[in-house]
Amino acid sequence: MKSNIKTLLVLFCIGTACTSRDQTSTLTNDFHGVIIADSKGIYINDDIFSPDQLYPKKKWQGDWIGLNKDQYDQHQETHTAWINNYKAGKSVRALFRKAFDVKELPPAAILCITADVSFRAYVNGYFICQGPANIGSDYDDHNPPEHWFFSTHDVKKYLQIGRNTIAVEVYTFDLALAETTSGKAKFICDLDVDLNRTLLYTDTSWKCHLDTCLTKINEDLIYNAMLEIPDWKSNHFKDDHWPLASLQDADKDGYLIQSQIPATIRHPLKAIETWQNFPQKEMNRHECSLFGQIFYDESCTFDFGRNMSAYYTISLMAQQGDTVKIYPREKSTVNRALVYICREGKNIFTTPQLNVFRYLTVQVASREGLKIDSLYALYSSYPTRYAGSFVCSDSFYTQLWDVIRWTTQMCMNTLYLDSPRHQEPIACTGDYLIESLSNYYAFGDPWLARQDLIKTARMLKKNGYDMFHTSYSVLWVQMLYNYFQYTGDNALIKELLPHINKLNDLFATYLDENYLLSQAPDYMFMDWIKIDKFNAHHPPAVIGMGYLTAFYYQSLILASNFNQMHGDADKSR
Repeated sequence: MKSNIKTLLVLFCIGTACTSRDQTSTLTNDFHGVIIADSKGIYINDDIFSPDQLYPKKKWQGDWIGLNKDQYDQHQETHTAWINNYKAGKSVRALFRKAFDVKELPPAAILCITADVSFRAYVNGYFICQGPANIGSDYDDHNPPEHWFFSTHDVKKYLQIGRNTIAVEVYTFDLALAETTSGKAKFICDLDVDLNRTLLYTDTSWKCHLDTCLTKINEDLIYNAMLEIPDWKSNHFKDDHWPLASLQDADKDGYLIQSQIPATIRHPLKAIETWQNFPQKEMNRHECSLFGQIFYDESCTFDFGRNMSAYYTISLMAQQGDTVKIYPREKSTVNRALVYICREGKNIFTTPQLNVFRYLTVQVASREGLKIDSLYALYSSYPTRYAGSFVCSDSFYTQLWDVIRWTTQMCMNTLYLDSPRHQEPIACTGDYLIESLSNYYAFGDPWLARQDLIKTARMLKKNGYDMFHTSYSVLWVQMLYNYFQYTGDNALIKELLPHINKLNDLFATYLDENYLLSQAPDYMFMDWIKIDKFNAHHPPAVIGMGYLTAFYYQSLILASNFNQMHGDADKSR
């Protein structure tokens, strides 16, 4: 997939003690290239990532830890849409800190980290990463995963001689529908200085704290800054009064797997237009800068020019109890609103939820006045290189290419998304198959599709090869074939072939005497249309078994070819 010249250059850099920046661009999940934002879009200028060159983490020194079991015994569980949904209590964050001294800066500092359900990590107050990469689960999937991804990050430039601090916030609830959980709130990390030496690792010497300032209601967030711990991520914070973390009994060997994709990029973007919303004429554009103004009971809108997948950061000066409501919108529908209750003085908040929006409408309620210092979007997606291009004499088709490329790009994160609005689980394979094909033409990336294919195989195995959308399970075989056509990755075919055969064996049990799939558990997903009075999303057998049998037939043909490639004459018949 890489040219021989590029491979030689990568090997040369690794073998000749090149700079930390050059090493980590190939040895960790970090993205270290250049992000370009221009009239074409937002993209990267290089393509140096290769899973073969990732830092080879083999042994974990650290253990899984969680909140202190004596002090926080009611907050040991996690909950997502389908696991522990009704057993867990209030949605909370678990905060972890560890201070340590560095006498001499090490030659490398690789942070290996993950958490359940998700996390954001900081070194000496600097944001490092958010994770983990999507684990992979089905729709309505009540079975915990049998693996968990971790990622590696170069943090050497954030270390200093003397005192240092790693701070991690762990979310014990899902921020998106695509997230899953083991059911236990837990966190693990090692800070490696080389393959055989770990400078710092998780154990019961870490400090922890239960944070209740963030609440999730449906898809919206409420953040009460009056309850937060000021500067808890900083190096000078005193955590003497925090209790010690407890060990969590959970697997490491065979369970922790390194993510084989680069971390998503983040690029700050300012609004291209702002206006105040007047009651007598809503959305009336008012040509003035909104930053630095005093707001009382009023609202304003920030227009970023186009829909984008992004986080956002707001900074403001407020009185205690002032309220700011932020409504992200693509057009008119609000996506994942935020209610922010201010503390006295400076407030800075970056939303942890990936969202999609063009507009951010900010509604302020303040008796004595509130000042917005800044508000900007943090565009985020899988790092994409604009490898393909298209120009036509008919400008409509050129514009159509640009729209499809941008839409596909927004739907590429740590998995292919059905949309950055819904963020459904990995099992929407029909959507991801199409998106991966668009990616091959536009961006030329093989790694995201590869990881999605592997995750889907693991999910199928865990659930007995029965997928919520029955047709999508055999479309997974088609997606794998398309990936093989693009990459020639025969090793992945060999790895996943046993899962293909078991999937087809299950479908054979759905056949009737006419070799039609009339006995399938369901016939989702066919189409969004209605056929007479029937919804083709989940049609009855009389409508659905025709197309599903055709999909299965195609899967059998592909499986036969794959088995023949790998010398299994019986399975190739």
